[in-house]
Amino acid sequence: MIAAAWKRRLSGLALAAALAACSSNGVEIGPTIADLEELPPLLETAELEPQASFKIDRQQVIDSFRALVEITAEGGGTGDELRRLADLELESSLDHRISDDAATQQRGIEEALHAIGIYEAYLEKYPERDNNDMILYQLSRAYALEAETEKSVAALDRIAREFPNSKYSDEVQFRRGENLFVARDYAAAEAAYAAVVNDHPDSLFFKKALYKYGWTQFKQSRYLESLASYTRLLDVNLDEKNVQEIDFNPELSRADQELLEDVVRVVALSFSYQDEKYYISSYFDTTGKRDYEPLLYLRLGELYLGKNRIIDGSDMFLAYTKEYPFSPHTPYFHQRAIETFQQAGYSDLVLKEKIAFVNRYDVNGEYWSVQDEATQQKMTKTLVLHLTELATHFHALARKSKQGGDYEVAADWYRRFLKSFPTIPGQRA
Repeated sequence: MIAAAWKRRLSGLALAAALAACSSNGVEIGPTIADLEELPPLLETAELEPQASFKIDRQQVIDSFRALVEITAEGGGTGDELRRLADLELESSLDHRISDDAATQQRGIEEALHAIGIYEAYLEKYPERDNNDMILYQLSRAYALEAETEKSVAALDRIAREFPNSKYSDEVQFRRGENLFVARDYAAAEAAYAAVVNDHPDSLFFKKALYKYGWTQFKQSRYLESLASYTRLLDVNLDEKNVQEIDFNPELSRADQELLEDVVRVVALSFSYQDEKYYISSYFDTTGKRDYEPLLYLRLGELYLGKNRIIDGSDMFLAYTKEYPFSPHTPYFHQRAIETFQQAGYSDLVLKEKIAFVNRYDVNGEYWSVQDEATQQKMTKTLVLHLTELATHFHALARKSKQGGDYEVAADWYRRFLKSFPTIPGQRA
């Protein structure tokens, strides 16, 4: 990247003239600390139209800067030559480290160590310069390459302390939060993430910072605050169409979907830790209804089922049907409760809820009348199934009891089936 930029800038000039000219320009640095974790870079090399073909590789530029640094070692330099040499060596180190050749990898390590020495010398020689946040930022990157975590963090801490308005503040605070989180200093990590969440809403690091911000609160057992953070994150993803009413956007990357799955899981856990069984309902009554509530009810119910809390899980599915009686998702939740009772062998509850299902979503009822055709079509198959099973069930009871009243009950279910779906043949015992 840097070699290509130099090629465009030099434009037919002699190398010595190019070096002199560039010493007063802005510094071009390549990937950020974020690239170590495949995050987007914060700085990009300026795009300039090439004036002429001029081939020069990065090593030539590095060698030339080394010569310039030696010439100016006893005075006369501005410090830019040091800074540029360190930047070039650091970028060269990144390239050489990914080589399959052991000697090339070792060369990359040596370049990073050399860059560290130059950055440290620069800070010692020019301790009051306004751009030292950039030097510290690059120094932190170099230390991270060498797995010198404490020194990398110390450089970030210094930027946060001495340059609160640095253009690197959002990434610096996010990286500080990451290191503090790994160290399980959740209170300090929370403060670092909060600096990104509160002061940099447009940052590339905002959503990940908000995600970890909620985690730090959860880790400190502050579940309501964690819920507020994650609700905010889900709101952002809803606006971006990453979250749907009862699922995620299928076009999301695997990493993004896994992150949102984790968010929803922690939200469900936070709700499950509340004393009020149906706190999820009162929470959104207080904070405002959300389009993605069906997703949270579903995950909370599944969380209970995963812990073998069958009744709690089924009750959560049924709670949604009571909270949102005319939602297009209501029959789905009701059916999930029925299936859960079936799997658990609760035959009495299965019969009760099948009867409730048919009564509630009857084709001649209020619910059916306010649904669109697509929802009605989805319901038809389940209604036909339950009506048939109920008629068959009560017919079997009548055959066993031989009681006229029981036969009448079975006949009523057959008549109801025929009235609801006259063109669909029923099943008879």
